[in-house]
Parts: sequence; structure tokens; C-alpha cells
Amino acid sequence: MKRIFLIGSVVLTLIALSMGCEPSTQIEQPKPIEIINEENEEEEHKKRQEWIEQMHWAAPDVDWRAIDEQTRIERQQHRAMLLKTKSTNSGLETLADGQLTGRWNEKGSYNLAGRVRNIDVDFENKRVYAASDGGQIFVGGMNGENWQSLTDHYHVKGVHYFRVLKKEDGSNRLVQINHRPLFRYSDDEGKNWQNAEGLESISSGSLLRGVNTADGKIYLLFRKSGGLSYIYQSENQGSTFSLLVGHTGTSQTDIWTSRYEESHLFFADREDIYQITASGDLELVGTVGLPFVSTTIERVQLNGMVKDDVVHLAVMFRTDKSTRFFSSNNGGQSWLVKGYIEKGPFMRNSFGMSTLDPNIMAFGEVNAYRSYDGGSTWNLINAWGEYYGDMHGKLHADIPEIEFIRKPDGGELVYVSTDGGSYLSDDNLLNVKNISFDGLRISQYYSTYTHREKSHIIYVGTQDQGFQKSTEITSGIANFEQTISGDYGHIVSSDAGRSLWTVYPGFVMRYPDAASSTHNSRWTFTGDDHFWMPPLMEDPYFPDRVYLAGGTTTTGNHLWHLEDKGGQIVPNELPYDFSGGNGARISAMAYSPINKDYRYVLNSKGRLYYSSDRGSTWNKSRSRGPGSHYFYGNAIIPHPKNINTIFMGGSGYSGHSFWKSEDGGTSFKASSKGLPNTLIFELARNEDASLIFAATEVGPYVYITSEESWYDLAGTGAPEQTYWSVDYVPALKTARFGTYGRGIWDFEIASFTGVEENQLWANGIGSSLYPNPSDGYAQISYTLPTGGDVNIRIIDASGRLILSIEKGQQTPGSHIEQIDLTAYPVGLYFVTIRSGKRFTTHKLLKK
Repeated sequence: MKRIFLIGSVVLTLIALSMGCEPSTQIEQPKPIEIINEENEEEEHKKRQEWIEQMHWAAPDVDWRAIDEQTRIERQQHRAMLLKTKSTNSGLETLADGQLTGRWNEKGSYNLAGRVRNIDVDFENKRVYAASDGGQIFVGGMNGENWQSLTDHYHVKGVHYFRVLKKEDGSNRLVQINHRPLFRYSDDEGKNWQNAEGLESISSGSLLRGVNTADGKIYLLFRKSGGLSYIYQSENQGSTFSLLVGHTGTSQTDIWTSRYEESHLFFADREDIYQITASGDLELVGTVGLPFVSTTIERVQLNGMVKDDVVHLAVMFRTDKSTRFFSSNNGGQSWLVKGYIEKGPFMRNSFGMSTLDPNIMAFGEVNAYRSYDGGSTWNLINAWGEYYGDMHGKLHADIPEIEFIRKPDGGELVYVSTDGGSYLSDDNLLNVKNISFDGLRISQYYSTYTHREKSHIIYVGTQDQGFQKSTEITSGIANFEQTISGDYGHIVSSDAGRSLWTVYPGFVMRYPDAASSTHNSRWTFTGDDHFWMPPLMEDPYFPDRVYLAGGTTTTGNHLWHLEDKGGQIVPNELPYDFSGGNGARISAMAYSPINKDYRYVLNSKGRLYYSSDRGSTWNKSRSRGPGSHYFYGNAIIPHPKNINTIFMGGSGYSGHSFWKSEDGGTSFKASSKGLPNTLIFELARNEDASLIFAATEVGPYVYITSEESWYDLAGTGAPEQTYWSVDYVPALKTARFGTYGRGIWDFEIASFTGVEENQLWANGIGSSLYPNPSDGYAQISYTLPTGGDVNIRIIDASGRLILSIEKGQQTPGSHIEQIDLTAYPVGLYFVTIRSGKRFTTHKLLKK
């Protein structure tokens, strides 16, 4: 979404109000400071899709989506087996063939939701269901209270039809379709899902629409290339389907039938409107008289309702940057020209119509509009920027769905799904209420970064929910503050998070005091050939400087070195061309933690460049190994102990996704054992690189370096989801993952028995802690195999160091130390004893 908007303390005020707190001062609603390409939203959406496709680079005959879908199915089957054999609910999991133990903890955001695709209501049980863009289904109370995920174990991307159907025995059946030719249903509230029978022959094309009748029939509109449309019918609520009709026409088609009254199934093929009989015959009932040439139609959406046994239909046609509306009050036989909006629908469910009054309609693009005269005139519900002054009562931007739902008492509710959660209206969209603040935890994150000194401070870059931060000291799920709107990623810092840089599709932004202030500096991209969201690398020597990947004012693809000089960012385009002569773009950068003058650049065709003099001169890698042509490089991890060892990850659909160099980047060998063919978005390592964590398209994985093997890290505690980012937090011994639909999830390491750490602990510190839990007083006993300096550190659950005890030089043998935490709050603490390279850690619970 191409817009930015400063928010700052207004969000804090609204959060305080939502929690029942009075803000200290009245904050005036801010105004937009800049809007970028709002009139060209569709073009920006295309650029984002191109960026996604580039990252998933594969051979022309390889369908990466199908590969990932099969991997998800296999993961879900494996997870189901683990859940059946799980013997404890403690949360502690043993992974990687017993070598790694830890637990998953959800970190947030609790209060700022991402995109909702579909809403449906179970009035009998007073529950609302929300299908998210990230592929999860949540259920909550009628006003959005107590949201809970039903499907953390199950992930379907791109859901665009979701219904809660009542079976004959009164129980619920959940049904859904997505962009691939798939229909699934669940009879146990999402625990298990079945594929419908009868759709197996569908191998290409896309499902455009799903509709259902009051008596449980379901119709699916499927389109192949060339204007071939097929409608499938189910008479048993989706258990099985059969082909009802095939039609050779145009590619601009849609279907509609009433879900509340008995009605024919209607089919629109551009301006022609058909009824479809029970035997599958198409009967032309009317043609919309168009005041424009029909070949300019880009999209058709059909809607309707039944009143007093009369079918009222409405159809919208998307043409060049305009949407035109037409209506019929006689079942499509004749049509009236209505109004227009100079915008296109955001998604295929963005046009809604009342089930009670044919004059009431709604339409969504970036903003949402209502009409009370059958589409002749349209009124803005609220401008997208108003959301930031009233998050509870104003719609967020971007409207995937507007759904009018009939109440059992004959009334009607309207649910508006947005990129910032879902809204409810009981007065035909005169007013709306955000029902997403109480735990609809579906945030979509591109990037996360945790403050290294104050690890309770977390920064995130999101899809359309802006740049956010959390400064809460909590061991639970955190609330976040949104400081600016839009899309942000690649958060980097070289001063532990005191200041940081991030990137937006069009500019780079720096926060000099990221935790305490919303003040920022920005620089708009210069030149051509940038990625939609190009990566950044912090300058290891200067926190006020950063490296931007790609683009050029001349030819090729260059690095840019940017410097923030008192609020003005000054750019310097560096001369070396990393395009490789084949149009490649810079896709990842890194420097060695051993010698920060050693730099590495990876391009989108998988070629690595390396320098030992801060980039004054560059060398090109000789090879990545056989079969590595289709490799898009996304991440580089230099080893912290060996200057010659480098790891890199990227797309692995037509080869390997993980490579290792042991000669400083001259050559590489594949090291993808145990890792499925998928895309690695980001890599992170622990302190000694004995563990490397990968955020991938299909889930979280961990690489045990000594074994050169990958293991699934999800276990039973992490949600099935696309994992876009990972950041290792040393103070917490935690791999912090950002997902694209379920917020942040932490994997907290309890123990690792890999070879490198075994060597470290071979003559380690023996210790015990008693009592535990305690009232604040505890005694730690420890035994040193050799003499040395001893330090005892106590860290709270947020990662903050609260006590450091320097014991100085101590002799080999047993020692005792008294710990006093009576002045500190109840909660979880970590007690670490360190002597040289040896250390041991205990968890201490103060009750």
C-alpha cells in the first residue's frame, strides 16, 4: 500500500484508551505528511508481486507454489503425528533428533491486526469467524472479544471464500477455498480438514468465486485460460463436487445466488447475464446496456438479493481506472445505469449488497464507500488517514471484503474486512466498530529487530501496518505502537538498536532515537532498477550510515552508501557493478564479525562478491556448485570464528537453497540436507554459529553446523505459517521469528548438545539452585573444574540485566553464592554463572 502517515503518540493514546487508561494529554489528530502513488495502487501491487516472484526464482517448468503446497501438506501430516504422541503440555520440546530443547512463545502483536480476508457468523453460538490473509482462521465473540486461532497447525494461503454452514445435526461445517483449485472443509472446528472429492481433475487455472444457498448447495466458479469457465456444484455442503456447466466465453465472469432465500444461480459473462438451471443449461435472461466498449472491461463482480420473491441484481464493471455500477429489479431482464467510482475494487469480495434492501450497497478499494440509492451515488465512509485518529471507529485502509450478514431476528450486520483487521456495523455503515483489538493476532511482518541492550524493546516492519515498536516489559504477548503507516522491511542497526534504519518501497528511513522518539529522516530512491523493497546493511563503524542495495543512475546495479547528517540523508552511489552483466540485482549484503572490513554482496542470480578492504575492490566467487543456476540469494551469514567460512541462503525450488563456503567465498558447496525445496527469506546464527536458524516460506528450520544437517524447528508449538524473518537475541538465547500472518514467535533455547557446545562444556561448571521457586532468596552452588574469574549475572524475563556479581579469581572446587531478589517483582529470572568460556544457566521463578 503506497502511502505513509506519521502517527506517534496518537497510537499510544488510543492504546491507553482501549486498556481503560486515561491519556495524560489530549493529542490532536495528525494529518498526512506524504502520500505516494495512491492513484497508482494497482501498479504498485504489481511491483510487489514481481518482487515476490523474483525471490521464488525457479526453472520455467517448476511451479514453486505447488512445491510449497506439497511441503505444507507433509508438514501438517507430520505435526498431526507429533500431536498424537505428545505426552506433556509443559511447552518444552525436544527437537533435532534430541539435540535441541526449547519452547515456543508467542510475542505479538496483540493489539494491531493484519489483513482479514473473510468473515462469517455463527449466531446460535454467538461467535464470529475470521479468515486471515496469512492463512489462519480465528474465532471470537460477537464483538470480537477473546479471539483464538483454530488453525495454528494448518495453513492455507489466499483464502477468498469462507463459510460456517449448519449441518443437519446442528453442528458446524467450516468450508474454504483459496487461489489454487482447492476446496477444504472441517467438521471439528478446524482441528482436521478434508479435501472435497470431484475436483481432482483441476490442475491449472484458478477458482474465482464460491457461493452457497440456504439449503447447503455450494457452487464454485473456475476459470482456465482463454475464457473457459466451469461451474462445479456440491449438494452435500462441499463433501463432493460435480461439473454443472462449462462455458466458452470471456475471462470476465462471476456467479451469484442467495444464501438466505430460494433463488436461481446467476452467471455474468461481461454484459450478458444468465440463469443456470438444475440440469446445467445456461439461459440468457438479459444483457446490460453498456455506455462503453465491452472489451475495456477488466473485471466483473455480480451481486444480488431477493425481496418479496423478486430477484434484484447489481453488477459492477472495472474498466480503465473506473468502476461502473448497474442494477436490475427484475432478475436481470432489464438494467439501469447507475453511478461510478474512479477506483477499482481491492479484491474479488470488495463489492457488497444488503440482504434486506436492494438500494443499500458497499464498495471497497483503498477506502470504503456506501450507497443508499442502488449505486447511483457513493459516499466515502472515512478517508484512510482518519483511522490513525480513531482506530476504534474508523476503517483502516484496503478493503478485501464487505459482507452483509442476515441476523436470525431479521435484521442485518455488516462486516468490513481491512488490512488492519475487521469492523462491525449495525447501522448500514453509518458507523463502524473495530473488533480486532482484543487479540486478533494476525500481524504480517517483513522484518523484526530486538534491542540488544534492552531486549524487551522490539521493532517490526509490516505489510501495510507500518513501522511498529513495543517497549512493554512483559513475558506475555506484547502490544505494539505503530509510528508510521505503510510497508517496511530490512530493519538494521549497528549500535544495538538505539538508532536504526529501515526501508519502504520508495525511500530509506532512519530513526536516530528509535525507542523514545518518532522523529525520523528519509531519503527517496534515486535512479532505476531497485527491488520493490531493497535490502539494507548497517555500516558497522558508523550508526548514522547505511548501505542500500541496488539501483543506479547510470547502468548496472550498485551499492549506495547513505549518511544521516543532522536529519538530511546524503547519498553516495558506489562505482562497482554487481549485475554480473545479466541484469541481476543486489539481493543481500553482510560483513564479517571477525574483521568488519570483509564485506560480501550476493545478487539475485546467486553470484557472491567479496572484499577485504571495505568494498574498495571486489572479487567474484568462482562457483556455487552444480545445478545451482536458479538460485536467488536472500541471506548471507559469515562465521563468527572462522573468517573463511560463509553461509548463504535463498531460493531452492530448482536446486539447493543453502550453500557453504570454506575458502572465503571463492567457491561453494550445497548443504541442504534435511531442508525442503523452498525459499529461505532470512538466516540468523547463535553466538558461535553452532546453530543457524532459517525463516522460510514453509516454516522455521535450524541447521546444526557440526552435522551439516537441517531440522524442522516448529515442533508442535509454532504455527504453520510463512516465516519471513529471524533475529537471534543473545541475552534471551532466543531465535525470534517474524511470520507473515501470525506475528512474532520466539524459540527459547533451553539446551543444546551439539558437538561445538559439548566441547565448550566438556569440563563445564556443575551447579544447582535451591529453592526454586523461591520467595526471592536462593542459594546457588557451583563447582569449577579449574580456577578462573567468576561472574554471576541475573536477567529478567524481558532480557534486562538486573544484577551482576563479580566474584573475581576463584580456585577449583565447590563454591556457594547467596542470591537476593526480594526487591524485584514476581516472575521468571535467568541466573548465569560464567568462568572463562564455561558457563551454566538456571531459570529461577520468584513467587
